[in-house]
Amino acid sequence: MATIETGMRASVGFASKTGPRKDNEDFAGALLGAELPEPRQELIAAIADGIGGAKGGRIAAETAVRGFLDGFCDLPETMEVQRAGSKIINALNGWINTMGRQDPKLTGMGCTLTALVLRGRTAHLLHVGDTRAYRLSGERMTCLTTDHVRQDGTGRSNTLNRALGVETEVRLDYATQPVALHDRFLLCSDGVHGFLPDETIADILRERSAPEDTAGALVATALRSGSTDNCTALVLDVVALPATGSADITAAILQLPIIPVPVRGETIDGFVLTALISDGRYTRLFGAQDDIEGGIVALKFPKPEIASFDAYR
Repeated sequence: MATIETGMRASVGFASKTGPRKDNEDFAGALLGAELPEPRQELIAAIADGIGGAKGGRIAAETAVRGFLDGFCDLPETMEVQRAGSKIINALNGWINTMGRQDPKLTGMGCTLTALVLRGRTAHLLHVGDTRAYRLSGERMTCLTTDHVRQDGTGRSNTLNRALGVETEVRLDYATQPVALHDRFLLCSDGVHGFLPDETIADILRERSAPEDTAGALVATALRSGSTDNCTALVLDVVALPATGSADITAAILQLPIIPVPVRGETIDGFVLTALISDGRYTRLFGAQDDIEGGIVALKFPKPEIASFDAYR
């Protein structure tokens, strides 16, 4: 177990078992910003699962996790997480894909990848494949990722339709979540979540044992439940958070819903919309009376169509 000591503090633990398989093709790791030569207010964690039946699955998984952790810390902290993460993962995808085509010993190599970056008070997820990220906030657990799999017709999904290294370009999912004190995050392979119902996973997380003990309990429970795959779990507890920064405020704003576009005469948060100044494609501008402090102001409201353009929000 390791602990960050610089504003953000988090405890991390993990467990991994080969299970009934011959080899363990899972790989997970975490890097604490405080351990870097120049400490950063970040925690980076990732998990990867080598594609079963393909050569070089373990090499792909270890390369993906180590490459993401090392590569992320080599980039400036001022670079946006999505841009930095995508840059690294695209480079890793290119290397794995090339090696899988050129080296007969690594033919078809590839892996899943789920990466978590805690920066400030925001969690950033970059994801491809069917490894998963969960968040326990209070007593409520939420799955933060979507499995990229094809249904096999029996209700059990087991064929990846997206992975790292299988194509020349990788399609990544990216999402953000606000982080609260004492939140608990879980990264796990399908050897765990594929054999445990979400409620069982949630119950184990809610016990609030030490991260390493919790990870071990998840892996052991999955194996007792008949898991036929490698089982890996990484658990991260947020112990302390830095002060709120502008990036955190921006991330929180992006989570807010866009209200229906108001019309003249409505009152919004104490402002009476007295005149429509302009009605554009993405926004509507009003003149308004401030009923609380007095005075005339201009208010601009986004239209629902703008929701898909983060830059405009």
